[in-house]
Amino acid sequence: MLKRILATSLAVLIALGTATAFLGETDNVITSQATPELEQYQQQLDALQQQQEELNGKIENASGSLEDLKQKKQYIEEQIKVLEEKIYLVDTYTQELEVTIADIDLKIYENSQALEQTGEEIQNGVAAYQERLRALYIAGNSSYANVLIDSDGFYDMLMRMELIKRVSEHDNSIITGLVELEDEYKGIEDILNADRNDIADTISTYQQNLSQLSSDKAELDRLKSENEQSLKDIEQQIQDIENQLNENSQAQSSVSQDIATYTTTTTTTTTTTRQPENNGGGNGGNGYNTDVEYTDGDIEKVVEYAKSMVGGRYVYGHEEYRATDCSGLVLLSYRQIGISLPHKASWQASYGTEVSYEDMQPGDLIFYGNGSNYSSIYHVSMYIGNGLMVHAESTATGIVISHVRDYAHIVVIKRLV
Repeated sequence: MLKRILATSLAVLIALGTATAFLGETDNVITSQATPELEQYQQQLDALQQQQEELNGKIENASGSLEDLKQKKQYIEEQIKVLEEKIYLVDTYTQELEVTIADIDLKIYENSQALEQTGEEIQNGVAAYQERLRALYIAGNSSYANVLIDSDGFYDMLMRMELIKRVSEHDNSIITGLVELEDEYKGIEDILNADRNDIADTISTYQQNLSQLSSDKAELDRLKSENEQSLKDIEQQIQDIENQLNENSQAQSSVSQDIATYTTTTTTTTTTTRQPENNGGGNGGNGYNTDVEYTDGDIEKVVEYAKSMVGGRYVYGHEEYRATDCSGLVLLSYRQIGISLPHKASWQASYGTEVSYEDMQPGDLIFYGNGSNYSSIYHVSMYIGNGLMVHAESTATGIVISHVRDYAHIVVIKRLV
Protein backbone atom coordinates (compact mmCIF):
# COMPACT_ATOMS: atom_id res chain seq x y z
CA MET A 1 0.00 0.00 0.00
CA LEU A 2 2.77 2.46 0.96
CA LYS A 3 4.74 1.58 -2.14
CA ARG A 4 1.71 2.40 -4.26
CA ILE A 5 1.25 5.70 -2.43
CA LEU A 6 4.90 6.65 -2.90
CA ALA A 7 4.76 5.76 -6.58
CA THR A 8 1.63 7.85 -6.98
CA SER A 9 3.27 10.72 -5.12
CA LEU A 10 6.29 10.66 -7.40
CA ALA A 11 4.03 10.62 -10.46
CA VAL A 12 2.14 13.65 -9.14
CA LEU A 13 5.39 15.47 -8.46
CA ILE A 14 6.57 14.87 -12.03
CA ALA A 15 3.21 15.99 -13.38
CA LEU A 16 3.40 19.19 -11.34
CA GLY A 17 6.70 20.04 -12.98
CA THR A 18 6.01 19.13 -16.60
CA ALA A 19 2.34 18.68 -17.47
CA THR A 20 -0.16 21.40 -18.37
CA ALA A 21 -3.00 21.11 -15.86
CA PHE A 22 -6.53 22.44 -16.05
CA LEU A 23 -6.44 26.20 -15.44
CA GLY A 24 -9.00 27.41 -12.92
CA GLU A 25 -9.82 30.77 -11.34
CA THR A 26 -9.10 31.52 -7.68
CA ASP A 27 -10.88 33.89 -5.30
CA ASN A 28 -7.76 35.83 -4.32
CA VAL A 29 -6.81 36.91 -7.83
CA ILE A 30 -7.99 40.14 -9.44
CA THR A 31 -9.96 39.42 -12.61
CA SER A 32 -9.49 41.25 -15.90
CA GLN A 33 -11.43 44.48 -16.46
CA ALA A 34 -13.03 45.14 -19.85
CA THR A 35 -12.24 48.22 -21.89
CA PRO A 36 -14.76 51.11 -21.96
CA GLU A 37 -18.02 50.33 -23.80
CA LEU A 38 -17.59 50.90 -27.53
CA GLU A 39 -21.15 50.50 -28.86
CA GLN A 40 -22.65 53.75 -27.58
CA TYR A 41 -19.49 55.68 -28.43
CA GLN A 42 -19.46 54.31 -31.98
CA GLN A 43 -23.14 55.12 -32.51
CA GLN A 44 -22.59 58.74 -31.47
CA LEU A 45 -19.50 58.98 -33.64
CA ASP A 46 -21.32 57.54 -36.68
CA ALA A 47 -24.21 59.97 -36.22
CA LEU A 48 -21.87 62.97 -36.12
CA GLN A 49 -19.96 61.66 -39.14
CA GLN A 50 -23.18 61.32 -41.13
CA GLN A 51 -24.30 64.80 -40.11
CA GLN A 52 -20.93 66.20 -41.19
CA GLU A 53 -21.17 64.54 -44.62
CA GLU A 54 -24.71 65.85 -45.14
CA LEU A 55 -23.56 69.40 -44.38
CA ASN A 56 -20.68 69.02 -46.84
CA GLY A 57 -23.18 68.11 -49.55
CA LYS A 58 -25.43 71.06 -48.77
CA ILE A 59 -22.51 73.50 -48.89
CA GLU A 60 -21.35 72.15 -52.26
CA ASN A 61 -24.87 72.39 -53.71
CA ALA A 62 -25.50 75.95 -52.60
CA SER A 63 -25.67 78.43 -55.53
CA GLY A 64 -25.03 82.16 -55.67
CA SER A 65 -28.52 83.50 -54.87
CA LEU A 66 -29.10 85.55 -51.76
CA GLU A 67 -31.03 82.84 -49.90
CA ASP A 68 -28.54 80.14 -50.95
CA LEU A 69 -25.61 82.22 -49.73
CA LYS A 70 -27.31 82.72 -46.36
CA GLN A 71 -28.02 78.97 -46.21
CA LYS A 72 -24.43 78.14 -47.11
CA LYS A 73 -23.15 80.36 -44.30
CA GLN A 74 -25.45 78.56 -41.88
CA TYR A 75 -24.25 75.14 -43.09
CA ILE A 76 -20.59 76.07 -42.58
CA GLU A 77 -21.27 77.24 -39.03
CA GLU A 78 -23.16 74.01 -38.32
CA GLN A 79 -20.32 71.93 -39.77
CA ILE A 80 -17.82 73.58 -37.43
CA LYS A 81 -20.14 72.93 -34.48
CA VAL A 82 -20.58 69.24 -35.43
CA LEU A 83 -16.82 68.76 -35.75
CA GLU A 84 -16.24 70.37 -32.35
CA GLU A 85 -18.78 67.97 -30.80
CA LYS A 86 -17.05 65.06 -32.52
CA ILE A 87 -13.66 66.12 -31.16
CA TYR A 88 -15.10 66.42 -27.65
CA LEU A 89 -16.59 62.93 -27.90
CA VAL A 90 -13.37 61.30 -29.14
CA ASP A 91 -11.24 63.18 -26.60
CA THR A 92 -13.50 62.11 -23.71
CA TYR A 93 -13.36 58.45 -24.73
CA THR A 94 -9.59 58.66 -25.22
CA GLN A 95 -9.20 59.88 -21.63
CA GLU A 96 -11.27 56.91 -20.44
CA LEU A 97 -8.97 54.57 -22.34
CA GLU A 98 -5.94 56.15 -20.65
CA VAL A 99 -7.38 55.32 -17.22
CA THR A 100 -8.19 51.79 -18.39
CA ILE A 101 -4.62 51.23 -19.64
CA ALA A 102 -3.26 52.42 -16.30
CA ASP A 103 -5.65 50.12 -14.37
CA ILE A 104 -4.67 47.06 -16.43
CA ASP A 105 -0.99 47.93 -16.08
CA LEU A 106 -1.39 47.87 -12.28
CA LYS A 107 -3.20 44.51 -12.41
CA ILE A 108 -0.43 43.02 -14.54
CA TYR A 109 2.12 44.11 -11.94
CA GLU A 110 0.08 42.70 -9.03
CA ASN A 111 -0.63 39.38 -10.75
CA SER A 112 3.03 39.06 -11.79
CA GLN A 113 4.01 39.42 -8.13
CA ALA A 114 1.38 36.86 -7.08
CA LEU A 115 2.53 34.44 -9.79
CA GLU A 116 6.15 34.72 -8.68
CA GLN A 117 5.23 34.16 -5.01
CA THR A 118 3.04 31.13 -5.79
CA GLY A 119 5.76 29.65 -8.00
CA GLU A 120 8.26 29.93 -5.16
CA GLU A 121 5.85 28.17 -2.78
CA ILE A 122 5.45 25.30 -5.25
CA GLN A 123 9.19 24.95 -5.78
CA ASN A 124 9.86 24.94 -2.03
CA GLY A 125 7.08 22.38 -1.42
CA VAL A 126 8.28 20.05 -4.17
CA ALA A 127 11.89 20.28 -2.97
CA ALA A 128 10.88 19.47 0.61
CA TYR A 129 8.82 16.47 -0.45
CA GLN A 130 11.56 15.16 -2.74
CA GLU A 131 13.97 15.37 0.19
CA ARG A 132 11.50 13.38 2.29
CA LEU A 133 11.28 10.62 -0.37
CA ARG A 134 15.06 10.55 -0.63
CA ALA A 135 15.37 10.10 3.15
CA LEU A 136 12.88 7.21 3.11
CA TYR A 137 14.79 5.52 0.32
CA ILE A 138 18.14 5.87 2.11
CA ALA A 139 16.61 4.48 5.31
CA GLY A 140 15.57 1.36 3.38
CA ASN A 141 11.85 1.81 4.09
CA SER A 142 10.88 1.75 0.46
CA SER A 143 8.53 -1.24 0.80
CA TYR A 144 5.36 -1.56 2.83
CA ALA A 145 6.02 -5.31 3.13
CA ASN A 146 9.56 -4.78 4.44
CA VAL A 147 8.27 -2.56 7.21
CA LEU A 148 5.85 -5.26 8.37
CA ILE A 149 8.30 -8.18 7.99
CA ASP A 150 10.96 -6.42 10.07
CA SER A 151 8.53 -5.96 12.98
CA ASP A 152 9.15 -7.71 16.32
CA GLY A 153 5.89 -9.38 17.09
CA PHE A 154 2.26 -8.62 16.53
CA TYR A 155 2.13 -5.54 18.74
CA ASP A 156 5.16 -4.00 17.00
CA MET A 157 3.54 -4.73 13.62
CA LEU A 158 0.35 -2.93 14.68
CA MET A 159 2.36 0.09 15.82
CA ARG A 160 4.21 0.17 12.50
CA MET A 161 0.95 -0.07 10.55
CA GLU A 162 -0.44 2.88 12.52
CA LEU A 163 2.72 4.87 11.80
CA ILE A 164 2.50 4.05 8.08
CA LYS A 165 -1.13 5.20 8.08
CA ARG A 166 -0.22 8.55 9.62
CA VAL A 167 2.71 9.06 7.28
CA SER A 168 0.48 8.29 4.30
CA GLU A 169 -2.15 10.78 5.47
CA HIS A 170 0.54 13.43 5.92
CA ASP A 171 1.93 12.72 2.43
CA ASN A 172 -1.54 12.92 0.91
CA SER A 173 -2.07 16.27 2.62
CA ILE A 174 1.23 17.61 1.22
CA ILE A 175 0.43 16.39 -2.29
CA THR A 176 -3.09 17.85 -2.15
CA GLY A 177 -1.66 21.20 -1.09
CA LEU A 178 0.85 21.17 -3.93
CA VAL A 179 -1.85 20.34 -6.46
CA GLU A 180 -3.99 23.21 -5.15
CA LEU A 181 -1.02 25.57 -5.41
CA GLU A 182 -0.41 24.45 -8.98
CA ASP A 183 -4.06 25.11 -9.85
CA GLU A 184 -3.77 28.55 -8.27
CA TYR A 185 -0.57 29.21 -10.24
CA LYS A 186 -2.22 28.26 -13.52
CA GLY A 187 -5.25 30.41 -12.66
CA ILE A 188 -3.08 33.47 -12.02
CA GLU A 189 -1.12 32.74 -15.18
CA ASP A 190 -4.36 32.59 -17.17
CA ILE A 191 -5.54 35.95 -15.84
CA LEU A 192 -2.12 37.50 -16.39
CA ASN A 193 -2.17 36.41 -20.05
CA ALA A 194 -5.71 37.75 -20.40
CA ASP A 195 -4.60 41.09 -18.91
CA ARG A 196 -1.72 41.28 -21.36
CA ASN A 197 -4.07 40.65 -24.28
CA ASP A 198 -6.52 43.15 -22.82
CA ILE A 199 -3.93 45.93 -22.52
CA ALA A 200 -2.70 45.23 -26.07
CA ASP A 201 -6.26 45.54 -27.45
CA THR A 202 -6.93 48.66 -25.37
CA ILE A 203 -3.70 50.31 -26.54
CA SER A 204 -4.65 49.51 -30.15
CA THR A 205 -8.04 51.21 -29.67
CA TYR A 206 -6.31 54.09 -27.87
CA GLN A 207 -3.92 54.67 -30.78
CA GLN A 208 -6.83 54.63 -33.25
CA ASN A 209 -8.59 57.28 -31.16
CA LEU A 210 -5.43 59.40 -30.98
CA SER A 211 -5.17 59.22 -34.75
CA GLN A 212 -8.85 60.14 -35.13
CA LEU A 213 -8.45 63.02 -32.68
CA SER A 214 -5.41 64.37 -34.49
CA SER A 215 -7.19 64.13 -37.85
CA ASP A 216 -10.32 65.85 -36.57
CA LYS A 217 -8.33 68.68 -34.96
CA ALA A 218 -6.43 69.23 -38.19
CA GLU A 219 -9.72 69.23 -40.12
CA LEU A 220 -11.22 71.75 -37.69
CA ASP A 221 -8.20 74.04 -38.04
CA ARG A 222 -8.37 73.74 -41.81
CA LEU A 223 -12.10 74.41 -41.85
CA LYS A 224 -11.83 77.51 -39.68
CA SER A 225 -8.81 78.79 -41.58
CA GLU A 226 -10.18 78.22 -45.08
CA ASN A 227 -13.69 79.39 -44.27
CA GLU A 228 -12.87 82.45 -42.18
CA GLN A 229 -12.32 84.58 -45.26
CA SER A 230 -15.05 82.84 -47.24
CA LEU A 231 -17.55 83.56 -44.44
CA LYS A 232 -16.62 87.22 -44.68
CA ASP A 233 -17.00 87.02 -48.45
CA ILE A 234 -20.44 85.43 -48.06
CA GLU A 235 -21.50 88.16 -45.67
CA GLN A 236 -20.09 90.75 -48.06
CA GLN A 237 -21.93 89.20 -51.00
CA ILE A 238 -25.14 89.15 -49.00
CA GLN A 239 -24.64 92.82 -48.18
CA ASP A 240 -23.85 93.62 -51.82
CA ILE A 241 -27.01 91.83 -53.00
CA GLU A 242 -29.15 93.59 -50.41
CA ASN A 243 -27.62 96.93 -51.39
CA GLN A 244 -28.21 96.15 -55.06
CA LEU A 245 -31.84 95.27 -54.36
CA ASN A 246 -32.20 98.54 -52.53
CA GLU A 247 -30.63 100.44 -55.40
CA ASN A 248 -32.92 98.73 -57.88
CA SER A 249 -35.92 99.72 -55.80
CA GLN A 250 -34.77 103.34 -55.69
CA ALA A 251 -34.10 103.30 -59.44
CA GLN A 252 -37.61 102.07 -60.18
CA SER A 253 -39.10 104.91 -58.16
CA SER A 254 -36.80 107.51 -59.77
CA VAL A 255 -36.90 106.70 -63.50
CA SER A 256 -36.49 110.38 -64.23
CA GLN A 257 -32.87 110.43 -62.95
CA ASP A 258 -30.20 110.29 -65.63
CA ILE A 259 -27.57 107.52 -65.97
CA ALA A 260 -24.77 109.64 -64.43
CA THR A 261 -26.65 110.12 -61.16
CA TYR A 262 -27.38 106.37 -61.01
CA THR A 263 -23.68 105.57 -61.56
CA THR A 264 -22.53 107.96 -58.81
CA THR A 265 -24.96 106.41 -56.36
CA THR A 266 -23.76 102.93 -57.22
CA THR A 267 -20.10 103.91 -56.82
CA THR A 268 -20.71 105.54 -53.44
CA THR A 269 -22.65 102.54 -52.26
CA THR A 270 -19.95 100.13 -53.37
CA THR A 271 -17.25 102.10 -51.55
CA THR A 272 -19.32 102.14 -48.38
CA THR A 273 -19.90 98.41 -48.41
CA ARG A 274 -16.15 97.73 -48.46
CA GLN A 275 -15.35 99.76 -45.35
CA PRO A 276 -16.20 97.05 -42.80
CA GLU A 277 -13.75 94.71 -44.53
CA ASN A 278 -10.93 97.28 -44.42
CA ASN A 279 -11.62 98.11 -40.77
CA GLY A 280 -11.52 94.44 -39.92
CA GLY A 281 -8.12 94.07 -41.54
CA GLY A 282 -6.77 96.98 -39.52
CA ASN A 283 -7.96 95.55 -36.22
CA GLY A 284 -6.33 92.19 -36.94
CA GLY A 285 -3.01 93.62 -38.10
CA ASN A 286 -1.56 94.61 -34.72
CA GLY A 287 0.84 91.59 -34.82
CA TYR A 288 -0.38 90.03 -31.58
CA ASN A 289 -3.15 87.45 -31.25
CA THR A 290 -4.35 87.17 -27.66
CA ASP A 291 -6.31 84.01 -28.48
CA VAL A 292 -3.16 81.98 -29.12
CA GLU A 293 -1.34 80.37 -26.18
CA TYR A 294 1.96 79.36 -27.73
CA THR A 295 3.24 77.63 -24.60
CA ASP A 296 0.09 75.54 -24.17
CA GLY A 297 0.25 74.60 -27.83
CA ASP A 298 3.83 73.46 -27.48
CA ILE A 299 3.04 71.37 -24.38
CA GLU A 300 0.04 69.80 -26.13
CA LYS A 301 2.31 68.82 -29.01
CA VAL A 302 4.81 67.23 -26.62
CA VAL A 303 2.13 65.29 -24.70
CA GLU A 304 0.37 64.10 -27.85
CA TYR A 305 3.65 62.81 -29.26
CA ALA A 306 4.40 60.94 -26.02
CA LYS A 307 0.90 59.40 -26.02
CA SER A 308 1.33 58.27 -29.61
CA MET A 309 4.17 55.99 -28.49
CA VAL A 310 1.95 54.00 -26.07
CA GLY A 311 2.10 50.34 -27.04
CA GLY A 312 5.70 50.58 -28.23
CA ARG A 313 8.65 48.53 -26.97
CA TYR A 314 11.03 49.33 -24.12
CA VAL A 315 14.56 49.25 -25.59
CA TYR A 316 17.34 50.29 -23.23
CA GLY A 317 19.56 53.04 -24.57
CA HIS A 318 17.47 53.63 -27.71
CA GLU A 319 15.69 56.82 -28.76
CA GLU A 320 13.55 55.66 -31.66
CA TYR A 321 9.82 56.23 -32.08
CA ARG A 322 7.92 53.48 -30.19
CA ALA A 323 11.24 51.74 -29.40
CA THR A 324 12.99 53.58 -26.58
CA ASP A 325 13.68 53.69 -22.85
CA CYS A 326 12.22 56.10 -20.29
CA SER A 327 14.61 59.03 -20.83
CA GLY A 328 14.54 58.42 -24.59
CA LEU A 329 10.76 58.88 -24.61
CA VAL A 330 11.13 62.25 -22.86
CA LEU A 331 13.99 63.25 -25.17
CA LEU A 332 12.03 62.42 -28.33
CA SER A 333 8.85 64.15 -27.11
CA TYR A 334 10.50 67.46 -26.23
CA ARG A 335 12.59 67.34 -29.39
CA GLN A 336 9.29 67.99 -31.25
CA ILE A 337 9.35 71.61 -30.05
CA GLY A 338 13.09 72.14 -30.40
CA ILE A 339 14.20 71.32 -26.84
CA SER A 340 17.33 69.14 -26.68
CA LEU A 341 17.82 66.92 -23.62
CA PRO A 342 20.52 64.39 -22.65
CA HIS A 343 19.67 60.68 -22.85
CA LYS A 344 19.87 59.99 -19.12
CA ALA A 345 17.12 60.50 -16.54
CA SER A 346 19.39 61.86 -13.79
CA TRP A 347 20.84 64.46 -16.19
CA GLN A 348 17.40 65.47 -17.47
CA ALA A 349 16.39 66.23 -13.87
CA SER A 350 18.77 69.19 -13.84
CA TYR A 351 16.67 71.00 -16.46
CA GLY A 352 13.54 73.09 -15.92
CA THR A 353 11.80 74.46 -12.83
CA GLU A 354 10.82 72.33 -9.83
CA VAL A 355 7.08 72.07 -9.13
CA SER A 356 5.10 70.38 -6.35
CA TYR A 357 3.07 67.20 -6.67
CA GLU A 358 -0.16 69.18 -6.24
CA ASP A 359 0.75 71.67 -8.98
CA MET A 360 1.63 69.12 -11.69
CA GLN A 361 0.46 69.93 -15.21
CA PRO A 362 0.54 67.89 -18.45
CA GLY A 363 4.08 67.77 -19.82
CA ASP A 364 5.78 67.92 -16.41
CA LEU A 365 8.48 65.28 -15.82
CA ILE A 366 8.41 63.01 -12.76
CA PHE A 367 11.78 61.62 -11.69
CA TYR A 368 12.13 58.53 -9.46
CA GLY A 369 15.14 57.43 -7.44
CA ASN A 370 16.43 55.42 -4.52
CA GLY A 371 17.22 58.49 -2.44
CA SER A 372 16.81 62.27 -2.36
CA ASN A 373 19.78 63.15 -4.59
CA TYR A 374 19.60 63.52 -8.36
CA SER A 375 22.37 60.94 -8.67
CA SER A 376 19.96 58.27 -7.34
CA ILE A 377 17.45 58.90 -10.15
CA TYR A 378 16.82 55.80 -12.29
CA HIS A 379 13.45 56.47 -14.01
CA VAL A 380 11.45 59.33 -15.54
CA SER A 381 7.84 59.62 -16.71
CA MET A 382 5.69 62.38 -18.24
CA TYR A 383 2.51 63.58 -16.54
CA ILE A 384 -0.47 63.72 -18.95
CA GLY A 385 -3.20 64.88 -16.58
CA ASN A 386 -6.03 63.15 -14.71
CA GLY A 387 -3.55 61.53 -12.30
CA LEU A 388 -1.91 59.59 -15.16
CA MET A 389 1.56 59.41 -16.65
CA VAL A 390 3.09 57.92 -19.80
CA HIS A 391 6.46 56.18 -19.59
CA ALA A 392 8.64 53.43 -21.01
CA GLU A 393 8.06 51.18 -18.00
CA SER A 394 9.98 47.94 -18.62
CA THR A 395 10.80 45.29 -21.20
CA ALA A 396 7.82 43.29 -19.92
CA THR A 397 5.16 45.99 -20.39
CA GLY A 398 6.80 48.41 -22.84
CA ILE A 399 5.49 51.98 -23.20
CA VAL A 400 2.28 52.31 -21.17
CA ILE A 401 0.06 54.70 -19.22
CA SER A 402 0.09 54.30 -15.44
CA HIS A 403 -1.46 55.92 -12.36
CA VAL A 404 1.03 58.31 -10.75
CA ARG A 405 -0.23 57.25 -7.32
CA ASP A 406 1.00 53.69 -7.87
CA TYR A 407 4.68 54.70 -7.92
CA ALA A 408 6.70 55.87 -4.93
CA HIS A 409 10.14 57.41 -4.34
CA ILE A 410 9.64 60.60 -6.38
CA VAL A 411 12.86 62.63 -6.18
CA VAL A 412 11.73 65.74 -8.05
CA ILE A 413 9.09 67.00 -10.52
CA LYS A 414 10.30 69.39 -13.23
CA ARG A 415 8.55 71.70 -15.74
CA LEU A 416 10.58 72.47 -18.85
CA VAL A 417 8.24 74.95 -20.59
